[in-house]
Amino acid sequence: MLKTEEKQENDGIIRRNLMPIEMTRNEEDFLLIWLDATIDDSHKSLQIQQDLLELHPNAQFYTDLQLCVNLIKSIKNEHILLIVSESFAPYILKEAGSLQTITTAFIFSNNPTNQELVVNDYGIVTQVFNDQQVLLHAIRDTLRHVVKEPLAFSLCEPDGKSTRNLSKEAASFLWHKFLIIVLRQMPHDEQAKNDMLSKCLDYNRRNNTQLNNINRFQQTYHATDAIKWYTTETFLYGLVNKAFRTDDIELIYLFRFFIIDLCDQLEREHEAWRDAGEQTLYRGQNISNEEFKKLKNGVGKLIATNGFFSTSRSINVALAFAPRNIVSKTMTGVLFEIQADTSLKTIIMADIKSSSFPDEKEVLFSLGATFEIRNVEFDTIHNLWRIKLIATEQGDERLQQYIQLQEQEMKAHTPLIYFGALLWEELGQVDQALNYFKILLRTLPPDHPDISGVYCNIGSAYLKKKELSLALKHHEIAYQMRQNQHHPCHHRIASSLINIGMVYIEKCQYDLGLQYCSEALALYEKSFPHDYVCNATAMRCIGNVYMYKNDYDKALNHFKQSLSMCERLVPDQADPRKAICMGYIGEIYEKLGDLDQAMEYYRRKLMVEEKCLLSDCPELSENIEWIVRIYMKMGKVEFALKFCREKLKSQKETFGEIHALTIRTRLIIGKLHAESGSFTCALKTYRKALLFAKFLYPSNKKIIIECLAKISDVFFSCKDYDNSLTNRECQLELQRQIYSPEHPSIGICLISIGNILSNMGKHAEALDYFNNALKIFEPIYPSDNNDVRETRDRIRQEEWLLIHSQSDQ
Repeated sequence: MLKTEEKQENDGIIRRNLMPIEMTRNEEDFLLIWLDATIDDSHKSLQIQQDLLELHPNAQFYTDLQLCVNLIKSIKNEHILLIVSESFAPYILKEAGSLQTITTAFIFSNNPTNQELVVNDYGIVTQVFNDQQVLLHAIRDTLRHVVKEPLAFSLCEPDGKSTRNLSKEAASFLWHKFLIIVLRQMPHDEQAKNDMLSKCLDYNRRNNTQLNNINRFQQTYHATDAIKWYTTETFLYGLVNKAFRTDDIELIYLFRFFIIDLCDQLEREHEAWRDAGEQTLYRGQNISNEEFKKLKNGVGKLIATNGFFSTSRSINVALAFAPRNIVSKTMTGVLFEIQADTSLKTIIMADIKSSSFPDEKEVLFSLGATFEIRNVEFDTIHNLWRIKLIATEQGDERLQQYIQLQEQEMKAHTPLIYFGALLWEELGQVDQALNYFKILLRTLPPDHPDISGVYCNIGSAYLKKKELSLALKHHEIAYQMRQNQHHPCHHRIASSLINIGMVYIEKCQYDLGLQYCSEALALYEKSFPHDYVCNATAMRCIGNVYMYKNDYDKALNHFKQSLSMCERLVPDQADPRKAICMGYIGEIYEKLGDLDQAMEYYRRKLMVEEKCLLSDCPELSENIEWIVRIYMKMGKVEFALKFCREKLKSQKETFGEIHALTIRTRLIIGKLHAESGSFTCALKTYRKALLFAKFLYPSNKKIIIECLAKISDVFFSCKDYDNSLTNRECQLELQRQIYSPEHPSIGICLISIGNILSNMGKHAEALDYFNNALKIFEPIYPSDNNDVRETRDRIRQEEWLLIHSQSDQ
């Protein structure tokens, strides 16, 4: 493998042949790559490299074919524009042709007559050039189209049949409707401006043109210039769009200064344009086949754009952005035709007269614009799909419906706090929520009224991640702050008590957990003597403690009280709180040996959660596994397999093979085979699951970890310790990438590796792993905890085996 090459040029370093891990983070929707064996340090070559860096600050350069292929295969969420020499072209296009990320390939040929535009056999739009300047001009023109193209959106049913928890699309829809409300509550000052420009300077440090633009912005910018700066497509345009398309909360926050100004100016321009009446607008672009399928199947639904939405009053301008004669196998050319009435109060749009491209007759929609999908049909005249939308205020009505449903919970939070809670509670984006609340912690003043809520939500996010020490630390800080802010019976003090109690329950310190949860319930009942969601939560947590202490009668009583209260609060809706109670009641009946009752409650739980949880929520797979476990205890193996296969078939039809829920169902089927002694079938099923799981890397490493653990278990059962160890070590490596060193999951993996090494006769190494696991468990759990006790026993056993193995030598 070639070593990374570096060359000092223009006070910057041009680095070549980088591995993905060596690259700086790409902040734009596309990546420019040049692959050519002749790239070197000659003046001509360096000039081309510098020209490409001017076009894209993170452009990558490769002389090594395989390293380039590895990079392309590692990229999931960006468009790749590939410049490739004629000699490398057949190999790279064949190798990367199955990937959706390459949208255009520019082939540089030495043949003076070879210049054409084609779609190759692998579905990649390919342009052949023999003139360097013509090539650069084509790249620049294509980049402008690519930057304009990305459109992220969320779909939502218009009928308001929302439960507390939403589908992923509906939750995302509402999150984006909340966005501008929240951004306007954040600091908008000189520091916010400097934070943004610091990010822009760092990203564009090798792009002299953009550095000059940043300096000009610093010196001359005024809030009334926001539209002009956005439509000029300088350093701001691509970064702002990427932030919204990827829901990068940290990047959105960094650009809050400009985003707020742009929204404000669009509102002022909209007021001036309000009497213009009905407008027909157009937007042409290529979208992925997956996105097109969503839109085609979404007729009648609401669509909210996740960011600013650029359109034109000219159909010809729009068509220029949606090539009709060249369609790749992974992309679909579409023309949006939009009917928009300028008198709508909540649909903010403006006729952009100050654009740098006045011929484009641009109309720009602000954040949160909502449309109804009226029709999707193929336009035979223009040879592309025409998607008809109509601007509607139903999105804001939908938001108000949701707020009414959430009235009890939203009363307890400001929009600033609720926005972040929506991230981890509804969207399941725990890491994004954690980043968001950490940003608030850094930027809000210490005496801000939301600071205790920030600490509380950081603690809840850490609890969700099973980072128990960090969860306890932040919940205790929130509790101390609230004690100083509120009277002793305030509901927020009760909220902190219940949060601390939940952490202690996870730490298996049940008496402390019971103490905190009981105190919280007493406070809640003083504040809310009637049915209230927090009272139901406190009852459920107390039930948890009694269940873990094996007092099943008291546990069942508390779970049923909690369930009854939830049913009175939301009688006609699928609500996750009901489902949680049903699961615990089923677990109690299972422990008592009443398998029929356990099965009934597990099935009820699954039915509720399939209606109200995100499709990739792990709880859905847990439900399936619990039902399978009951079938196995009943001796009904065939029933269990039939149930799983029916679920798998339904999931594949809905989500496809490459989906967390589908993959986890395969793992359950594999476990059924393993428990039946069919290790060959189990291994085959697990490996197929792992194959599909790798397509979700790196966004979902947890599903890969689950696959590796199952494969290791099968090899261990077959006494193939070498393969068992290899898979466990891969599992541990991934876990260390996503968990803190003291996470209990790492301790459990260390125990598994220790057991493998012990069976291989490597007792000294095994002992090290057991001791390291104990160092993780002891600070988290009490001394009588099963993990602590069993690990200590395992250490004593391994010490005895080590002594005897040494004496036998």
